[in-house]
Amino acid sequence: MPRSSKISPLPSIRKRLHSQTQSSDPLDYDQSASTPRAPESGPGISESTECTDSGVANVTSSSNPSDSVLSNNVPPNAQKEPSNLWVMALDQLSKGSPDEQACIRQLQKAELLPTVVDRQSIIGKHVVDDVHSLLKRKLSESDEKAFEITFRQKTYRIRDVLDKTISWLNSFKEVGDIAVNYDPVHAALPWAAFRFLLQTMTIGMQQTAEMVIGLERSIQFSLRGSIYEQMYLDGTNTEPQLILQAALLDLYRALIVLMSDSVKHQETSSLRKAVAGTLQPQQFASTLDKLDAKLAWVETAVNICHRQKIIRQLDKIDTRLQALLERQLDGLDTKLADVWTAIQDRERIEAMQWISHVPFESDYGNIKATRLEGTCDWLLIHPRYIQWRQSTCSRTLWLHGIPGAGKTRLTSRVVEVLMNDPLITSGWESLAYFFCDRNRPDRQDPAAVLRSLVRQMSFQNRTQDIIACTHELFMRKKTMGFASAELTMEDCQSLISQLSRSRPKSTIIIDGLDECNPKSRHVLLKALDSIRATSSPGIMKIFIASRDDDDIKYQFESGAHLRIQVSNNQGDIEKYINDKMQSSRWCRERMSESTRINILDTFRRKSQGMFQWAALHIVELLELKSDSLVLEYLNKLPVGLEETYRQVYESIDRRKKHLTDRAFQWVMCSWKPLSPQELVTAVAQDSSKPFNSQVDIDINMLMDSCKNLLVVEDREGGKFCRFSHLSVQEYLELHHFTNTEAASFVLDIHIKYLEVESNKSRAPSEWHKRMNLWHRQVEMVDGKVLPATRDSIKRFLGHPTESSLAYRRWAQAVLGYNGKDDKFDILLRQRNKSGEEHGISWICCVAYCIYDVLQDWLQTKVLKPEDMMYGKYSALGFASLCGQPLIWDLLVTSGVGINLPTGTFSTPLLQLVAGGDSRLSKAEALLEHGADVNTKDPYFGTALQMAASYGSFGLVRLLINHGADINMVAGNYSTALQAAAAHSHREICEILLEKGADVNIFGGSCYTPLMAAVNQGDPVITKMLLERGADVNKGDTRNTKPLHEAIFWGNASMVKLLIDHGAEINVVSSRHGTPLYVSIASVSNPSSEVISLLLGAGAHLGECNDAVVIAQLDSFERGELMWPKPT
Repeated sequence: MPRSSKISPLPSIRKRLHSQTQSSDPLDYDQSASTPRAPESGPGISESTECTDSGVANVTSSSNPSDSVLSNNVPPNAQKEPSNLWVMALDQLSKGSPDEQACIRQLQKAELLPTVVDRQSIIGKHVVDDVHSLLKRKLSESDEKAFEITFRQKTYRIRDVLDKTISWLNSFKEVGDIAVNYDPVHAALPWAAFRFLLQTMTIGMQQTAEMVIGLERSIQFSLRGSIYEQMYLDGTNTEPQLILQAALLDLYRALIVLMSDSVKHQETSSLRKAVAGTLQPQQFASTLDKLDAKLAWVETAVNICHRQKIIRQLDKIDTRLQALLERQLDGLDTKLADVWTAIQDRERIEAMQWISHVPFESDYGNIKATRLEGTCDWLLIHPRYIQWRQSTCSRTLWLHGIPGAGKTRLTSRVVEVLMNDPLITSGWESLAYFFCDRNRPDRQDPAAVLRSLVRQMSFQNRTQDIIACTHELFMRKKTMGFASAELTMEDCQSLISQLSRSRPKSTIIIDGLDECNPKSRHVLLKALDSIRATSSPGIMKIFIASRDDDDIKYQFESGAHLRIQVSNNQGDIEKYINDKMQSSRWCRERMSESTRINILDTFRRKSQGMFQWAALHIVELLELKSDSLVLEYLNKLPVGLEETYRQVYESIDRRKKHLTDRAFQWVMCSWKPLSPQELVTAVAQDSSKPFNSQVDIDINMLMDSCKNLLVVEDREGGKFCRFSHLSVQEYLELHHFTNTEAASFVLDIHIKYLEVESNKSRAPSEWHKRMNLWHRQVEMVDGKVLPATRDSIKRFLGHPTESSLAYRRWAQAVLGYNGKDDKFDILLRQRNKSGEEHGISWICCVAYCIYDVLQDWLQTKVLKPEDMMYGKYSALGFASLCGQPLIWDLLVTSGVGINLPTGTFSTPLLQLVAGGDSRLSKAEALLEHGADVNTKDPYFGTALQMAASYGSFGLVRLLINHGADINMVAGNYSTALQAAAAHSHREICEILLEKGADVNIFGGSCYTPLMAAVNQGDPVITKMLLERGADVNKGDTRNTKPLHEAIFWGNASMVKLLIDHGAEINVVSSRHGTPLYVSIASVSNPSSEVISLLLGAGAHLGECNDAVVIAQLDSFERGELMWPKPT
């Protein structure tokens, strides 16, 4: 592949702006209209580029990659006539989704679109004058009718709205011939539609009033758009102007759609308008919300243009237009002020560090440094990538391939291109990326991924101002003293959704998703899907690179995906090999041309598109410096990475094998990356010998011995050692040291060091700190270690309730620099029975998943279940608090703390039931190991009541099958049946009744199950209870009956149901009086239907002295007074 020249980003924007008429994607405010077409053969390919319900794009291959956004020969600052944005908007809609094309046909039918003559001539002011005259006429009509409308919980006087519209129009006329001459189609299109709507509307109808509101908004936005075009769009097409042009185009499309909907409404027959109305209130409100959002983006773009104009053309500002614009904007809220909040430098840094401390830019920089200039460009011109990038819908693209195929470098190239996109550098669009790493805990945690994305999306690129929603959450958490140390997954997901809605487009890039923790990766997949689905009106683009792990494949394979083929990487691998040979003096000066050709040919055939394979072999090959040796090496080259790693490993010098094996094991399982100095110190240690402070190993010697399987990488904060590729670690784990073996080897070094107090004075401070954090190391492998290592840890911990001196010394030391660890604060600041601080070592096993040791203690009965309680927490409560599911399972199977308090809840069973049916298997395990199914909690009641109130059908069945007392009285709802009725869980009510639930037990906040069902307004459960014998006249302590409650809620069908089942019609409640009195005096919206039902059943007011109620009832009975039937 020829080396590509540097590409200017401005043609990309220009191409997007002026070629959008070729796109068939629907606008983001009408995504529901799209209909996916039948796919072509081949994975992830579809004829259509419309948005799908899943939001994952299907894309079409192009036979001409040169048509991509990367190809455009127009100079970035060429002067030309300003584009007619209204014509562009019309063209895009005419080629858009079916609904958008219908909008154009509607305007054509009404003869409101500009003709060819209109596009080529100047339209006079008579159209605008006609609109002005019609507005004045409608203003007079509104004076006569004084019509008002309530919209969005606000009352509008139509006269005021029309008066405001005339004010906008007067402002437009102040611009005068400048506006009309500048944009004749602007005069031809919107003003002709405005005139048509005013000619056909009738003041006094609800839908017409909504149309007046829409008309006022349309005229205002059209005016502002016209002024912005004249002030800022002079045809030079600078970066800020292109941004504004894109925003105005988006606004004009939305205005045309609103005009079309209004015209369609006016052409609907009067009868149909009266019955339903074409403009539905909720749809109309949603349309205005989207208009407001699009104008907000215009205002942001204007701000960028205005800054540029002040800097470059201060002396040329049109003061007349500027004054007019300022007058129109006076008193109006601008989106920019709402979105960006300037904060102090110190607070900004504090906020950044609180959100995420991952140095994402350094990760990107390190990867970019390993990528040869001019490689990876094939992806940028691939049709699937182009269509993903150009689409006007939220979409996901999945790049996948075999290990060593160069996915990470390809991802870094995508990041590089987007980082230089002027729409992103200006802050108009946002970009956030993350490179996952299996060997670094903060790079494989789903929450850490999302927190980093939040940080990147929350700050404006140029000013580093923080977006308001993130700043508000930060200040709220800060005010509370950061009670929650970090952003939760839920916090991050909500914030990213809000942040994506604050910009027209956002892009998220995640590399190495397969290296994210497989136990919790599903949470990240679900979050990304939700973020994409909730980004509207913004557009969310997601780029994922990973291997073909089953869960990732299941998530993305049905959508747009691009599998890296051997042919894709072949050209880049040849460039890489040529570059390496060119950098070798021997290759440049002495290697024969035939040998050079042979090398390229062999690498082409055997690399199979794997960069990692090529990188390993070219280094060894260039060290030979002999044509004959090179040719011999080429003949023996293995195919595939695994055989390559075998040969490299076997070629390691036997005299240094013990050093390289130690290095591999340390790098393989270390909870924190090792610096070169730390690695050589680690390699010098032998667990069977005292600490060796005399390190005579050089890092360069060690790296040479490891044969490029390990590398030293520059990162933020220093240099660190890592495997050259994840597949190296996988090979070693499979063939040489399991993760358990490596972790045991490393932990033996830790324990040996910590048992000798004098080591502190002999070791470097950083090494001493690393040794003290041994619990991080054991947590990495869930406490699964070799038996010999388990015994070493037991010796270090001492007795589970009377710990060793070495353990107490360690706990005291580690508290000094590990204060941010909540587990230490909660679990280690305690005394044992002898009064010694930090004396209970079993707590450490629970907190840090030292599984094998805890299991051994329990099995040998060195640790007894009755000894595993501290304060209000049982061991099970500790395990839940620390998020240790393996320890939780171990404690349950060992019968530890099954019925003891967990802190918030009286028992572990109640704690599980609060999590719903997702905790079904764990609840079953508790019950099978002796959990008391009928334990009472003062507020939650029994586990069965809690499950019934939460609607957990599976848990309800489980608890009943394990002997739960269905009629036990306890807690807020008294019984399980009342709890289910109070939340309208019909299936649960049915199963409880089938199992013998008492329908008339009195107590709880709703008094009886029937009262709960009536309060909820559920006729099905009410009828179910009455048919099972519920007492229709059993009420509360103040004699308020179910009939009173049904009347109070205005539920006529419920009133009839209760009367039909024998409800006392004239019973007196000390709180409300008789049912008839309640129906007139105690409800906000009396119902003639309810009152008629009561009177028909013989109801009377009783001893009523309320003259108003008596008079109202008398008028009702004479037919002189009626109340509207409640909706």
